Amino acid sequence: MPSSCRTTAAALLGLLAMTSASCGTGDDVNEATAQFERLEVALVTLAESPEQQWMDKLDEVKKLPVSHPRVAEVKDLCVSAYEAFGGATLRLEEARHRVAGVEILANRGPGDAGAQKISAMRSEALKSTAGVAEALDKAEKLVESCVASRKLLRRNLASGRLEE
Repeated sequence: MPSSCRTTAAALLGLLAMTSASCGTGDDVNEATAQFERLEVALVTLAESPEQQWMDKLDEVKKLPVSHPRVAEVKDLCVSAYEAFGGATLRLEEARHRVAGVEILANRGPGDAGAQKISAMRSEALKSTAGVAEALDKAEKLVESCVASRKLLRRNLASGRLEE
């Protein structure tokens, strides 16, 4: 075989190897797709769950076995996003509870609680609201990033690719 043919053949084999590596094998794509589908079901179930079940559903997502690196990357991103969202939501609920407690005491008048106690509770309630809006905004951005990563992986898997 002439050297130019060997060079062309080597280049084509190299290109074929690169294409196979970037697209993944059929089995690799199938396994990633199966893992991603299980992750999607768990995340949708989490998102649609009542607040009381939310943390349990998040634990189920965390425990979901995922071995494919790209699916694991999306899972980790989404778990972090929903943990941040859960934490921010919890902080918001705690702040609401404190503010409601102050309102109840203030509406009753100082009485047994005393003006100082109401003032201290008001101060604590204000402190509990600090940073809640920022935490919710940050969590919302993380959830949006999770959704975008899921869409991209879904699209790539549908076309038989594992990489972006």
